[in-house]
Amino acid sequence: MLGGRPARRLRWLLAIAFCSVTGACAHDVDLRQHGRVSGTSAASDYATDTPGPADLVIDGATLHQTMDGWGVGARVFSDGHVHEGSSYVIPATARDEMLDRLFLPGTGVANPGLGLIRVRLWMDNYSQTGWNSAFDFTNKRGEFQVDEILIPGQKGGRQLKEWYLSFTRFEHWMGHTIPRPAYWAKYIKAHIDYLTRRGVPPTHADVLNEPPDEIPEGWLADTNAELAKLLKGTGIQQTGPQAQSCDASARRAKEIISNRAADAAIQILTYHTYDGPAPGWDNCARLRDLAAQSGKKTWMSEYSLEPTFGFRDPFDFAVYIHRIVNEVGSSGFDFQLAWLVEKKYPAIQSALLILPNSGATYTNFTAAGVYWVYGQFTRFVPKGSIRVEASSSKRSMPVSAFKVDGRPVIVVTNNGSDTTASFSISGFQPVSRLRPIRTSTTETWTNLADVVVENGSFSAVLPGKTVTTFVADDPD
Repeated sequence: MLGGRPARRLRWLLAIAFCSVTGACAHDVDLRQHGRVSGTSAASDYATDTPGPADLVIDGATLHQTMDGWGVGARVFSDGHVHEGSSYVIPATARDEMLDRLFLPGTGVANPGLGLIRVRLWMDNYSQTGWNSAFDFTNKRGEFQVDEILIPGQKGGRQLKEWYLSFTRFEHWMGHTIPRPAYWAKYIKAHIDYLTRRGVPPTHADVLNEPPDEIPEGWLADTNAELAKLLKGTGIQQTGPQAQSCDASARRAKEIISNRAADAAIQILTYHTYDGPAPGWDNCARLRDLAAQSGKKTWMSEYSLEPTFGFRDPFDFAVYIHRIVNEVGSSGFDFQLAWLVEKKYPAIQSALLILPNSGATYTNFTAAGVYWVYGQFTRFVPKGSIRVEASSSKRSMPVSAFKVDGRPVIVVTNNGSDTTASFSISGFQPVSRLRPIRTSTTETWTNLADVVVENGSFSAVLPGKTVTTFVADDPD
């Protein structure tokens, strides 16, 4: 039994037949290629506003989603996407500092960490020769991720607490077929068992990253239903569909919701926004509404700041974060890559930490501009924070606000010109002053002079191309 309706089973069998005859299969297909489609440049979302002051209203009594936290995709240090070749060696001291930069919470000390709590792992193993052969994780990606990321990520005060699996392709030995749901669930469970034996069981698991079109309708749902049987009692949460775009994720999510067992297993709908030059915001709203109707949350589980997708600079990406959190209402946000070498990839746009190199020799690493912008959110909005209603009179000045232990955290991006902003805040524990922290083209997490809050109001001059976070440090 494949666990679906007869029509679904027929589509599944036809897909296998088509795959066998034509060779057009998911086997050995790079499921992480993101093609461009027609659309409006993301930069055009950030139209120039009429000059003048801005009014921002923060309503702490109107509550929205509870944040699950912030994360990043992490390729291992020895991954071919990270280095130029086998001779490219990142010293242990540099690896430790990079992990600190990501997972060690900081309070203004030198090199404070982002305090990220989640990492997405690419777990393809390429180790078996058949369904009944034994797995060998020695010198495979799974083993490297345990030794290079998961175990070190929990040492020395680092706060890596969650990780979830992401399988990017079917293995070569599976042949020109799409695996039966029960078999693929078994394959995933073998990786989970390995991580468990190593003492780092995952907190979440996803069935397939960016499922391509040749994956037939119902396959994801049936596979998740099979995986739920194997994960019963483990406490591991299943996520999905993690499709390439909001539109594809909404379509795949409907398949999951229509399957009773899969619907019960998946409470977090994951999605990417590689719709084209600009995310399909209408489709993202459709996914948001679908999640709300089915009592589920959403996580934006991969996107990168690449010019290909219409981003001009890290401040455009800050606007994107606001829209994902505010408009789509996502409770989780994961940047694409933690670190990447300047190879043939747009490293300065795709990764938080950049690894410049000379040939195949490691030199040092630097934090990209987007690292500092991302930290304006991640360092001050911990897991469990509640997003509250926030509005801005300027389109180029989006604002997100959160209730953290009853007190306000306000993140505002000025993607336009220098502007005086007037804030009105209510619905929080009383505060008499707020501390601004700013990132600009010349500043990184810079502490500014406190602003005085009188009768729930304050004003501040916000230079263009800045992200400013206002936090309440001490109770009144």
